[in-house]
Amino acid sequence: MPGHGPVGTKDDVRNVRDILSFFIEIGTRGYAEGVRDPIKLAYQTRFPEKWREYGEQERMVINLCSLWKELDPAYQMPGFHDLMCIAGEYHKFLEDCLRN
Repeated sequence: MPGHGPVGTKDDVRNVRDILSFFIEIGTRGYAEGVRDPIKLAYQTRFPEKWREYGEQERMVINLCSLWKELDPAYQMPGFHDLMCIAGEYHKFLEDCLRN
């Protein structure tokens, strides 16, 4: 991303594409299987091993909530501050998972 650190490589771009594809796949599959809470789905999902060391994995919550707005136009995404708190709690959850 411009302005967010060193210039990325083609592999970096591919990784971002693959991570976003992962979110879309997880979200659309979960929605098709009847999951109606993207936050609950985030807690049930684990990142593939190759991405475990990537930072800001709490963005899964934000990305799934954003995807949900496309899957279900009636979905009410949490407000910005609430979403940041939810993402923070999810971050703590992930840290606990890594320790155990």
